[in-house]
Order: sequence, then structure tokens, then C-alpha cells
Amino acid sequence: MPVCFDPSMTFTVHVAADAEKPEGERPVFTFRYAPARQWIAIAEFLDSIGTSDRTARAEVEGLAALLAPLLTGWRNIPHAFNPDNLLDVVNPTELMELAHGVLGALRPANTTTGSEV
Repeated sequence: MPVCFDPSMTFTVHVAADAEKPEGERPVFTFRYAPARQWIAIAEFLDSIGTSDRTARAEVEGLAALLAPLLTGWRNIPHAFNPDNLLDVVNPTELMELAHGVLGALRPANTTTGSEV
């Protein structure tokens, strides 16, 4: 089964400001893997930030809307999990860090690709 359809296949992302916190205390966001079309949409949206006619609100809310369907949880964050509330727990820079984390997670570690079989 492709990883983007397997609900048990998730990965975590943390923001740079929290990198030095102990793992058990570090705020982390759990995402599922993005299908190719969604990955492209996130990448193209990031590429267009600051170069389009969108307002700052439209850019931040647009990026959050692309990430929310992939967000499956968070921990060590003093706010009840709801993907629709992502903008209540991160700032715009952190939101972009999360997006880059999602783009960097193409497949789980220790998996074999078709070309390696």
C-alpha cells in the first residue's frame, strides 16, 4: 500500500526553535505522507510566497489549509489537537518550517523502493 494511504505511516516534525529541547518535552507535529499532487501543491505554494498578489493572510491561511489534511496530531503543545487550529499554535515562520518538513518526508526510513527490489 502506498504510504500516503496507510494511516499507520506517519512522521514527526519539530520547529527549529525547539531543536534543543529534550525529546520528551519537545513540541512535535505528526503528519501523514503527502500524495504527489498534494506535495506539488505545497511546494508550488511555498515557491510563490512573497511573489504573488496574495495578502499575508491569504498566504498563511493558504499554507495552513494545504498542511491541515496531512496533520494527524501534535504533542507537548498546550492546546487541544485540531488540525483546523494549526494557526493558533505556530507563527508564520514555524508554519513554513512545518511545510518544509512535510516536503522533506518523501518515504519512511528503511523502506525499499521499486528500483531497489
